[in-house]
Amino acid sequence: MQKYLTEAAICDLSDLLEKELGLSFAEFHGFLTAIVGGPAIISPSEWIEAIGLNNIFFSNQEVAQRYIGTVMILYGSILEDLFLQKFTVKYMPNSAYKFKTDAEKEEAAEKWASGYYKGVEMGCDAWFGVDEKEDDIVAELLFPVTSLLTTVEDLAEDIPEKSKREEALGELRKMSIESLTKMSNYFFLYWLSKRNPHLFVDEECGTNCSCNKHDVKKSCDRKKNKKSKKK
Repeated sequence: MQKYLTEAAICDLSDLLEKELGLSFAEFHGFLTAIVGGPAIISPSEWIEAIGLNNIFFSNQEVAQRYIGTVMILYGSILEDLFLQKFTVKYMPNSAYKFKTDAEKEEAAEKWASGYYKGVEMGCDAWFGVDEKEDDIVAELLFPVTSLLTTVEDLAEDIPEKSKREEALGELRKMSIESLTKMSNYFFLYWLSKRNPHLFVDEECGTNCSCNKHDVKKSCDRKKNKKSKKK
């Protein structure tokens, strides 16, 4: 099976999503990233229905299979990139596209964040509700997404002056946009380690990781240092 899509295929899919569902490529990419990198395994039939792909009328079965196949290849490529920790956020189907203004890039990032949040909502019971401590961790990690969905009015209680709110929100969004790729890669490892803790065990000290490989190394280093001090 083909692992990665040609740019022409991605642009073709993007045109279909925009025309039939009013869905931007950025929003769809964000949605798929949350589905792939989330805590629960959600079947394609579920998220295809949730996003509305099943409602598109195709001229024939062959065309329908081609587009669904394109979607599944994109899904698989996101999964592989997250697993290899080389995933990057994509806002536009055309990789050569250059944003004309910061505002245009911010708008695309907002759409991506909106799509990601829709993906989170699909598996909300798995993302939240395990315990209060983990809910706080997840909420903190989701901050780049939620801050991009924050409005000037949302900050009114903390910052009364509108001009200062706008300035603060601008800086917040800028930092959040820069953090989306890191957040996505990190979340994948976070949930993977919860589902498969044996994948994150250091053979020398037998430490299980509750977060990621980096934390395993730190934990193991602490254990080794304690052992050396006892000697």
